[in-house]
Amino acid sequence: MMQDKLALARQIAQLASSRLTTEESEHLVSIINQLFIDIEHGHSCSRVDIMATSINLTCQVILDVVTKSGIASNYSLDMLDDLVPLPLSIWHTSDGSYIYITRYLSYEVRIGRYIKQLMTERVCFDENKFNQVSTVLTNLQHANGLPNQDQLNAILRSCQHQLSIITGGPGTGKTTTVMLLLWALFQLYSQVPKVKICAPTGKAANRVKDSIYKSLQDKQINVDTTILKNTLRDDCFSTIHKVLGYRKNSIYFQHNHDNPLDCDILIVDESSMIGLPLFSKLLDALNLHTIKHIIFLGDKNQLSSVEEGYVFASLVDVEVQQINYAASDLFNQFSYQPLASYLHESKRNQEAIALLSNAILNNDAPLVNQCLKDEHTQLHPPLLTEVLRTNYSSNSPLMRYLQYVQEQDSLVGSIGDLMQKFTTQANLCMTNSGVLGSVNLNHEIERMIKIKFGFDNEWYSGRPVMILENNYPLDLYNGDVGICLVYDGKAKIYFAEDKSFAPEVLPKFALAYAITIHKSQGSEYEHVNVILPHSSGEEMQSLLTRELVYTAVTRAKRSVTLFSQLDTLHLAMNNSSKRISGLSHLLK
Repeated sequence: MMQDKLALARQIAQLASSRLTTEESEHLVSIINQLFIDIEHGHSCSRVDIMATSINLTCQVILDVVTKSGIASNYSLDMLDDLVPLPLSIWHTSDGSYIYITRYLSYEVRIGRYIKQLMTERVCFDENKFNQVSTVLTNLQHANGLPNQDQLNAILRSCQHQLSIITGGPGTGKTTTVMLLLWALFQLYSQVPKVKICAPTGKAANRVKDSIYKSLQDKQINVDTTILKNTLRDDCFSTIHKVLGYRKNSIYFQHNHDNPLDCDILIVDESSMIGLPLFSKLLDALNLHTIKHIIFLGDKNQLSSVEEGYVFASLVDVEVQQINYAASDLFNQFSYQPLASYLHESKRNQEAIALLSNAILNNDAPLVNQCLKDEHTQLHPPLLTEVLRTNYSSNSPLMRYLQYVQEQDSLVGSIGDLMQKFTTQANLCMTNSGVLGSVNLNHEIERMIKIKFGFDNEWYSGRPVMILENNYPLDLYNGDVGICLVYDGKAKIYFAEDKSFAPEVLPKFALAYAITIHKSQGSEYEHVNVILPHSSGEEMQSLLTRELVYTAVTRAKRSVTLFSQLDTLHLAMNNSSKRISGLSHLLK
């Protein structure tokens, strides 16, 4: 991989060879190679001062070489409207200079432009109608505590703005907030709005659909949801890619600036998982003059997207100006408040898990040490034998799941139940590679299972797989989990929504007894095994972050076991994974 980046850097630098000396050409190769490394680590660009330290050049040499090369243009903040189509761009800001692949700077500029336009738009309703809706929700809160105050504030604020950002951890009631927000909006509009609800992966899209359907049946939420039940059909929910309209063998979508989406309300769940290019293309496909509401939901403390970019976290950090016309003092008329609405009160996780996850976020080592003495949050040595023993014990969730599958005559009609039993437990790994990576752990767990149950064939009932790439014709997406069932000697892989396929037609997949923490985003399990190998390697330590451990721990509802050394856990807590991006400058 390193060699591939270096070879590509040399090819691009070759475009400037006639303008540079031999020494300058080598400097340019190092600069471009470092830019590729930064992008691979999720940054949308490179900060010149940080790059200078990494490649042992001065900031001035870097800027001079890239400018002299002729393959980059220089910009200040007020010059970004017309980007020159050159491979690289240098952007000079108040806190330093950034080097971009020009396409990524274009994505950030477009996102910044759209968001700033959306932030200025307020939605005006009939005052009496709005007051009636507000009164119903307030009375509901007084009667049974739902919505709580954070949720009520988010709902009323979102009703009044075209753009809304709602952030909260697991169990803080984002789904309840969305359902009551939709109820409120349906009361406020005279015509039934067209609604689309989407998420970055098929797994996340199915989960938000199931959560909203469940919320619509919640007796505790005492409002008439008939119109929502009649309107929110299965076709309202999908992946972002499917909403935008996949085009075969193309990075572009059917819906774009010239062919915008036909919807009034767009709700995007798990927004922290959306990479920079997809976020830009999603906003590109909106008609900002006709869409009524855009609501982005997510957890700002989770891992950022696997792709490059830091969009959702940047949006959460934005502050918007508020004007108090009643203030007598001119200087007191203006104040700032976060663009995002925060949900704090969590009810999903067992108390010990909530305490542990907050301690991890706050880098509170003494409290973490105390939490790990609880029966619901335990620390075990990071050894393969320990992980296998936990999975292999006769009463483990994995063994109970496999035993259940083998005892059934037919499970085709109850795939949902089967999926539920499988997701009782998850093994979450830091990486795919290594002894405690997902690839080797899957191999060892399956070897153990085949011995115990006497399986000879590759495919057997209960074998779980995870799709690793999008396949639009098959309606299968990266992160989708399927389970094999064998009848009359024939294996089929069953997925959510009654989809089933022969193994040989599946897109790229992997076993799913163990998955990476990144792949677990948008999922929840009763119990989670978090596997953090001890490593002194620089690259492994860069992966080991506070956000990674927080994301893993908060997948669990009832209990979590950390297979880790205590100093490894403390190292992660001290390492925050904030990405390099210029988007915050564009949103000021």
